[in-house]
Amino acid sequence: MAGLACGSDIDHRGTSFARLLLSALLDALCDPVTGGPRLGVARFDSATFESDVNFDSATFMGLAVFNRATFEDSAWFPSVTFEDSAWFSSATFQKAAGFGSAKGPGPLDAGRPAGATG
Repeated sequence: MAGLACGSDIDHRGTSFARLLLSALLDALCDPVTGGPRLGVARFDSATFESDVNFDSATFMGLAVFNRATFEDSAWFPSVTFEDSAWFSSATFQKAAGFGSAKGPGPLDAGRPAGATG
């Protein structure tokens, strides 16, 4: 985490995130002006989020990819800004998920909740 700064690109494909690891990552990317995390390109393909996730007030400046990610607890993206596309294709949300007032110019592919068919 030492090499990260506000706006850094991150690649955590396949990473398992416990609450403390995700918190440390988001703290390292904190924007001192807004107080929220600011990420460049963010790759979370096939990542597993083991506890609740809260990306409140995060800004994704580049592509945000959560394809095939597993959210084992609640996943919250309130007041998130996606400045590029956000992808959640084949993501699994095992509990509640909310995108509140998330906004962005690109498509938001929110995947399907666990057990969804069709």
